[in-house]
Amino acid sequence: LDGLNQLEVLGGGISIDETVSLKNLDALGNLKEIKGTIFINNNQSLESISGLDNLDFAATIEIINNAALKDIPFKNLHLVKSSILIQKNPNLTTINGFESLVQVQRLRIDSNAILANIQGFPLLEQTDYINIFKNPQLINISGGPLLKNTVALEIRNNQKLISIDGFESLETVQSFSFF
Repeated sequence: LDGLNQLEVLGGGISIDETVSLKNLDALGNLKEIKGTIFINNNQSLESISGLDNLDFAATIEIINNAALKDIPFKNLHLVKSSILIQKNPNLTTINGFESLVQVQRLRIDSNAILANIQGFPLLEQTDYINIFKNPQLINISGGPLLKNTVALEIRNNQKLISIDGFESLETVQSFSFF
């Protein structure tokens, strides 16, 4: 990916899919906007996506089945037009970023085998759906203190979950599932 280190705006999507030896996305460090979908799927050696820390906008983000990925930072991401899907990343232990995210239509975090902590999202004000399920080692969910309304909040099948901290401004939820 080294030849892409000056890229700042991508008019469509990007797919980083089924790589064997790619360890990081550092070459994408100047990327600020992706007008399409980011697919980061089925990468055997990808350990870090911190190269996307300067990203401000994306239409959709899908991070699925990356065997070596341990955390997901996204420090400067402000807006995701559609959805964020974080699914089936077997070594993901923490989601601790999204410090600047204000809006995403759907946030779905599911089936991450050793995910223990979800923290961050301190500026999230608008989302229609939050789905967090089937993360068998999840202990703590912390974040979302500015979120006031959502259509659905679904937190289920997280057997070890003991703490949900945040969401203190939440006033209206049309559908709530917790089990």
